[in-house]
Amino acid sequence: IIQSKQASNRIVLENIKSAIIEDYGNYSDNERNLENLEADTRISNVEKELLQSSYKQGKKISEIKERIKKGMPDAIQEKCPYCMLSEPTTLDHYLDKSSFPEYSVYAKNLVPCCSRCNSLKGSKFLSDNGKRIFISFYFDEIPQHPFLKIYIGIKDNIPYVKQITLMFEEEKEVNDIIEMHYAELKLFERYKLPISNRLSSLLYELKAYNGYSVDKLKEVIKIRIQITEKIYGNNFWETCLYRGVLENEELLNLLCKK
Repeated sequence: IIQSKQASNRIVLENIKSAIIEDYGNYSDNERNLENLEADTRISNVEKELLQSSYKQGKKISEIKERIKKGMPDAIQEKCPYCMLSEPTTLDHYLDKSSFPEYSVYAKNLVPCCSRCNSLKGSKFLSDNGKRIFISFYFDEIPQHPFLKIYIGIKDNIPYVKQITLMFEEEKEVNDIIEMHYAELKLFERYKLPISNRLSSLLYELKAYNGYSVDKLKEVIKIRIQITEKIYGNNFWETCLYRGVLENEELLNLLCKK
C-alpha cells in the first residue's frame, strides 16, 4: 500500500510504519479482549486521513479485500456473519476507522458483512460500561450448543412464530456480547418475516407427506436440521426454526390430522 502512494504520501506512511506495525501486534495480543485496545494517540490528523483514504481506493487494498472475501467459508461468502440473512456486500471495520485509523487496512479488523448490518453497527464498539457490543467472528469462542430458540404457537389451528429468544446452557462472558449483538442489530425484528415465510412454506411442504405419522414427520424435519446445520451452523435462524417445529408435538399432531 505504501509503495502505491505518491511520493509525499509515501514518506508520511513510511514515517509511521513502525508505529502501525506495533499497533498490529497489540491487536493480535488482544484478539480475545479487543475492548482493551486504545486508539494510537501518536497518529496526527494528516496521517489519520491518509490511513483512512488508503482503505477507500488503490489496487493493493482491493486485492486485500478480495482475498478476505474469498478466504471466507462458503456459507459466509453467501450470508453476512452478523445476521445470516443477506449477502455480504461490504467489509465492516470491527474497530471503526474513524476512532482507530491505525487498523483501517488491517485484514484482521475487516469483516465481510451486509450493508444493513454495517449501517446499524456504525462506529459503535463498546457499551457505556466498557463491554464489547458485537461478536468478533474471527476470535470470540461462540457456544456450540443451540442458543437461538424459536417457539411456534398455534391459534385457531394456525401456526405462528410465538417467540424468538436466546437461551444459554452455561454462564460465559461472551453470552452478554451475543445478547447485545442481537439487540443492536435488531435481529429478532429482522428475523420475524423470513422465519414466518419459511414456516409457511415448510408447513405446505409437510402437508404433502399425507398419511405420515408424527415419528415419520420428525425424521423428515431432522434431515432438514442436519443439512442446514452442516452448512450454516446450529444457530442459523432456519436451523432453529426447524428445531422449534420438531419440538412442538401439538403442531406435529395437527399436521398429521390435516
